[in-house]
Amino acid sequence: AENTTYYFKAYAINSEGTTYGSELNFTTLQSQTVPSILTVDASSIAETSANINGNITDNGGATITESGFVYSTSTNPLISGTGVTQILTSPTVTAGSFAENLSALAENTTYYFKAYAINSEGTAYGVEKEFTTTETPTTVCALQTLPYTEGFETYTTNDYIADNSNTWDTWGSAPGTTEDAFCSTNLALSGSKSMKINNDNDMILPLCDVTSGSYQLDFSIYVETGKGAYFNIQHELTTEWAFDVYFGNQGRLTVGGTDYTFNYLNDAWNSIELVFDLDNNKAKLVINGNYIHAWAFTNTAANTSGTNKLSAINFYAGADDGLTPEYYIDDINITNYTAIIPVATITSTPNCNTGTVNVSSDISGTQTFYLYDAAGTTEIDNSGAVNASSFEFTDMADGTYTAKVENWEEWSTLSSQTVLTNLQTTAINTQPVDVNANNTDNISFSVSASGENLTYAWYFNSTLINGETNNTLNLTNINASNEGEYYVIISGNCGNTTSISVFLSITVTNIKTSTYSNINIYPNPSNGIINITGNNIKNIEVLDISGKVIINNTSVKTEQLIDLTAQNKGLYLIKIYTANETILKKIIIK
Repeated sequence: AENTTYYFKAYAINSEGTTYGSELNFTTLQSQTVPSILTVDASSIAETSANINGNITDNGGATITESGFVYSTSTNPLISGTGVTQILTSPTVTAGSFAENLSALAENTTYYFKAYAINSEGTAYGVEKEFTTTETPTTVCALQTLPYTEGFETYTTNDYIADNSNTWDTWGSAPGTTEDAFCSTNLALSGSKSMKINNDNDMILPLCDVTSGSYQLDFSIYVETGKGAYFNIQHELTTEWAFDVYFGNQGRLTVGGTDYTFNYLNDAWNSIELVFDLDNNKAKLVINGNYIHAWAFTNTAANTSGTNKLSAINFYAGADDGLTPEYYIDDINITNYTAIIPVATITSTPNCNTGTVNVSSDISGTQTFYLYDAAGTTEIDNSGAVNASSFEFTDMADGTYTAKVENWEEWSTLSSQTVLTNLQTTAINTQPVDVNANNTDNISFSVSASGENLTYAWYFNSTLINGETNNTLNLTNINASNEGEYYVIISGNCGNTTSISVFLSITVTNIKTSTYSNINIYPNPSNGIINITGNNIKNIEVLDISGKVIINNTSVKTEQLIDLTAQNKGLYLIKIYTANETILKKIIIK
C-alpha cells in the first residue's frame, strides 16, 4: 500500500530450531498528483470591488510552489488566457483558505474566477465561480434643492420608504428589502405619519457629497422606554463615518474617538439640530435646545483625521446597552445655515476686596461666556456651556477686563473694557507696641489701618474707653491705675479687625532693688514663661493685680523658670525673698 510502513525479519531453521534476524522496516512512497483546490463564492461585492476566495485541501503529495486566482469577464479563465487577469498570493499559500480583494472593477458587470495551485505535478484549478458588481443607484440627493423637507405624509401606510422614493436609499442599495423602512401611523410629530426604524432597517438619505457651504439639518426622533436608536453622518458613503449618535440608557455622541454623553426623553419627541459649516470645518449637535458639542467636521467617529465631505445621513436599527433597536423619525428639514453671531457686553460691580464682573449676550439659549484681560489676549475664566443670556464672574480682583460670548461655535467680537476697583477690606498695617514708662509720663498707643470709612474703639483691660475713636490713644500723667492691657477694634465697610494686645507698664522707683543678690527677671513683657536668675534666693511668690498669691515656690534654684501660660494676660507682681532683702518686680503677660 502507498505511504505505509512495513516490518520484516530473516530466519533459518535446522534440527535444533528456528532463528530470527533483527527486525527492520521500510515505508512505501506516496504517489504524487496535482493539488486539490476549491473556488469559494465571492463576498463583499460592491460597485467596483469584491473579495474572491479559495481553499487548498490537499497538496497532492508535493510542495506547492504557487497559488492564486485568475478572473475575467469571459468564462473559463486560465493562466495566460486572453483577457484574463492573474493574481499570485504572496506569500504562496500551501494549505487552507486564502482570499484576495479585487478593485477597480466595472459596475454592473459579471466576472468569472477560479482559484489555482501549482506543484511539481502540474496546475490545478477550482471550479469556476462568478459574481456581478453592483450599480450605483440613481437617486436625487437631499441637498440638490433647498430647503428640503420630509414629513412622510406622501407615503402609503406600511409601504417601503426607499422603494417609493427617488431620494431615499438603503445601505446596500436594496430598496424594497429588509433594509428598507416602513411608513408608520403609530406615531407622528406633525401630520399622521413617520418613518419607523427596526429589525434590519438601514436607511440612507444622500446629501450630495458636498465639500463646501453651510447647512442645518433638523429632525425629530421618538424612542420608547426599553428601546434604543442610532444614526450617523457619512463622510464617504459606507466607508467613512463622520460621527455616531446613540440613544440608549443615556445619549452618546462619538466623534474624534471621544464619547460625549447627553440626556434625552423617552416616550416623547426629541428635536435634533445638526449644523455643518464645511467652509470653516465646523460641526455642532444640539438636542432639545441643549448644546451637546461642537468639533472640526473633518474628525471621524474614531479619530481626528477625515474628509471634509457631507455624503449622507444613515438611520440604522442599532442600539446601545443591549436595548432593542426601534424608533421613529419625523419632520426632516435641511436648509442653508446662517450663523447667529452674539454681541458681548461687560460690566463690573466692586465689593469688599473682590467684586463681580457680568458678561451678557444679546441672544438667549445655550452659550459660553469668556472673560479676558484688558487686551483680550489671555483667557481668565469661562462659564462653560450655560442656558442663559448673562453670566456673573465672582471673586474678581482689581483689574481691567474684556469679554467674548460663544454661541455654538459662533463667536462675538471682543467687548469694550470694564475697570474694576474693589473696596478695601479692613486691615491693620502697623500694630501698636508695648510701652514702659515712668509715673506722670505722657504716652500714646497708635495703629495704622486701611479700609473703607474706618472707625476706632480703644479698650483697656477689655473695657471700652469712651470717647477714644482715633487711630491714636493718648494718655497723660500716667500712674499705676493706667497699667494693663490695651487694644483697638477697627470697623469699616468691609469688615472689622482687632489689633494685638499691648501693655503699659510703669517703672517702680520706690521699691528696693537688689545689689547683693544680682537678681535678673526676663523677658518682660512675656508670653508666659519667666526666667529668674540670682544668688541666695529663698522663696518666690507671684501675685495677680489684686494681691492674690497664685504661685509660691519655696524650692528655688539659682536659675528658676516660672510658667504663667495658664494665667490670663495682664499685670502680675513677682516677690523674691533672699537672705538679705525682698525684691518686688512687675511683669506683664501678653
